[in-house]
Amino acid sequence: MRNFFELSAGGRVFLLSAIFLIVSFSVFFLTYLVKKSEKRILSKLSILLLSILNVIILIIYESGMNYFFYEAPLNVKTERFMNISVVFTGIPVIILGALVVILTIREFRYRKQIITKNSIKESFDNLPAGLCFSLPDGRILLFNHCMSELCFSITGAELQNAEEFWKTLTDGKISSNAKRLSSGETPEFRLPDGSIWTFSRSRIDDNYQITATEITHLHKLTLRLKEKNVNLENMNERLRRYGENVDELTRSRERLETKERIHNNLGQVLLATRHSLGSDKYDADSLIEMWKKNIYVLKTGAEYYDEQYNLDTLFKAAHSAGITIDLSGELPDNNEIRKLFVIAAIEVLTNAVRHADAKILYIGFGKLSEGYYVKFTNDGTRPDGEITEGGGLKNLRKRVERMNGTMRVTSKPRFTLEIIADKREDDYIYA
Repeated sequence: MRNFFELSAGGRVFLLSAIFLIVSFSVFFLTYLVKKSEKRILSKLSILLLSILNVIILIIYESGMNYFFYEAPLNVKTERFMNISVVFTGIPVIILGALVVILTIREFRYRKQIITKNSIKESFDNLPAGLCFSLPDGRILLFNHCMSELCFSITGAELQNAEEFWKTLTDGKISSNAKRLSSGETPEFRLPDGSIWTFSRSRIDDNYQITATEITHLHKLTLRLKEKNVNLENMNERLRRYGENVDELTRSRERLETKERIHNNLGQVLLATRHSLGSDKYDADSLIEMWKKNIYVLKTGAEYYDEQYNLDTLFKAAHSAGITIDLSGELPDNNEIRKLFVIAAIEVLTNAVRHADAKILYIGFGKLSEGYYVKFTNDGTRPDGEITEGGGLKNLRKRVERMNGTMRVTSKPRFTLEIIADKREDDYIYA
């Protein structure tokens, strides 16, 4: 085992350098532990004793180096120590180094697990919001990085006086790169990066606190909400106008229904009168009563009676006109479709007597997958050409189309009228 004298020049330099670095770091770490004022008496005492021992070894070895370079004389005790193997003299160095490393690792772990003054300051500086605490005269006690950057972006200067900074925020001259969105007690600004910040100030005991909060997302939501409110106002206006139009449409629809009923009732009365005048037997009282009812409707504009739309109504009209009905199928259960088909039958019956001099009206009811249908023909004179839809048929077509139905009129080989009505009652536009 080699002693210090038997080491090479590089080995001796390396050994002295290692001892010096370990001792220096141990002294620094010991100072840190003392400042912390923690107990750890055993750790502090161990580092202190080992550091003193390593300093003594370093001094003795330094004397040996002087012997090699400058041939300085060595005393007997120093020479005996120099002859000791470096393995034994290196043990205190290794122990001190290991102890310092272990305690350093433990210290780092300890600092991560507890809240220290530095951790509080670090958290304060890294807050996403701006904070500034000051005395009433504006002298700053504490502020974080965010507030410092905001101050420079808005005012173009460093944060030095909180009172002057607040006056600038509320109603002062700001940098050309920033834009003031609002003033007063909660001023808002748009910064060059597009972010929007709002500021507020509050009193805490005898001090003041200025707070800055980013509201970029909230500002966008507010603008979007304003746009939606404008759209809702426009929609409400359209709905109001629509409601007015619906009222007018309802009144027009009621007037049209009244006209249709008057048209149908007058047609029935005229046909009944024509049939009665050409017949030897007729009920004059019944005929006069029918005329009274229709004249009352024409004079007052009000309904004289509530007409029911069923087969009895249809056969009653046919009997009055002196025409026979050949019926196949059944009326649908749907009230609106049944009403539509009876109104159509009365209109066709009137036209069959007036224009074709028919004696029999053929009516066929049926059901399809998409709805219900009815087909009308008669045994009267066949049309000479295409049929022009007059007021009665034209109004009937409008009623059919309002109920999502279709109507087809053909003249060859004989007059035929077909109607298909949709089953979907929820989609009807009644008229």
